[in-house]
Amino acid sequence: MKWRVLLELTEANGNVETRELVTGHRPTSAIFPEDIGLTLAEGKSVLAAMQTELVQAQADEYCDHRRICSHCGSRRAIKDGRTRQLTTLFGVVKVEAPRLNPCRCGVASRRIVSPLAEIMRDRCTQEYERILVKIRSLAA
Repeated sequence: MKWRVLLELTEANGNVETRELVTGHRPTSAIFPEDIGLTLAEGKSVLAAMQTELVQAQADEYCDHRRICSHCGSRRAIKDGRTRQLTTLFGVVKVEAPRLNPCRCGVASRRIVSPLAEIMRDRCTQEYERILVKIRSLAA
């Protein structure tokens, strides 16, 4: 038996994009107890792949939204792109993060804007921080 896990993303405008996360196979002729279901490693890889795709899709959509100047409505030019890391419960995710030039109108912002720096201030998710604090309190 072959299997694959797909992630379907529906954007705000209704566009649907399907991404293949992982594939695998299981023997069907001779099944052993260790061949039933997902292994822990396979489960972790599925969750890590889903987290990576979901975080990048959210980051892309947020950056597209922030490219529009709140004052004049024009699209800001992209100055350059960098990679930011986000630590989550499912691993470290590397995200492509554009930096935006100031808008030509100069009213809304007169500096270079990094949209992902606004939402990834601590470079880790709040859930990851909460679990870390809980583990530390149990160890003390």
